Amino acid sequence: MIDILNISIQKRGTPYEKSTLFSKITDKMKCSIDNKIYVKEIDLNIHCGRLPQNKHHVSYVNNIKNVTNKMKSNDFIISPKGIREYDYYFTNDFQKELFSYSVVKSIKLILRKTNKSLKNSTILIDEASDPKVYGILKEVSKSCRHIILLSKNTKETLKIQQNIISNFGVSPEVTSDEKYALKLCDFIISTKEKSYEYCDNIWYINNRDLPFKLKGTVINDISFKTQWNELSSDVSPELIGAILSQMQGKDVESALRYNGVFIHKIKFNENLIDI
Repeated sequence: MIDILNISIQKRGTPYEKSTLFSKITDKMKCSIDNKIYVKEIDLNIHCGRLPQNKHHVSYVNNIKNVTNKMKSNDFIISPKGIREYDYYFTNDFQKELFSYSVVKSIKLILRKTNKSLKNSTILIDEASDPKVYGILKEVSKSCRHIILLSKNTKETLKIQQNIISNFGVSPEVTSDEKYALKLCDFIISTKEKSYEYCDNIWYINNRDLPFKLKGTVINDISFKTQWNELSSDVSPELIGAILSQMQGKDVESALRYNGVFIHKIKFNENLIDI
């Protein structure tokens, strides 16, 4: 199998947001590959890359490249686990599909606690025109019949609505009225950093620390357990996607089941959500 570069942010230190000549120099020195895991059962090397705690967009992207440049081979798959808003553009199609599946599967598990299902629930997607949420919308549309697309970009969102109708036979409602949408929904899938009224069930795609008090069931992360002894029981969707994308399986759910991989933890940061 092709090697994987699993990249995460260093835990030591204080987060900062800088893009100066000095920060570029110090960031480059902090970028490293400090460990390698060999997964014997599937003949796979996983290299562990580390990023500094710089949250500036341009600096973060440059630091990803700084770490990748430290790989001795040019043939590897990146598995980023840092700021998801930026990581998205470094993942392959299978990793994106697996993450979308993970979001929807976790919502199903949470709804089941209240004797509900996607089929009889209303799911709100905010911001619906954000390309990072389209794969999740497609996954939701496989099971859910009541979907609200919230966006001020009505023209683009109507195009998305037509694509969903054509491919899944589901007609999502399009609106720019947030208060109206929130009063109807059972679960929010959000790409924004904001709090919401009326609905307490939220999946935040953007996994930065949110600067406000949260209530209800709030999720921004999920992890898997595998049958491979060398990997822990807290494996990211990005890493699972990087592994399974090499196994020639086209269907995410079948690939997970065949390889004995299943959802282990649903979280908000490090806080576990009871399922």
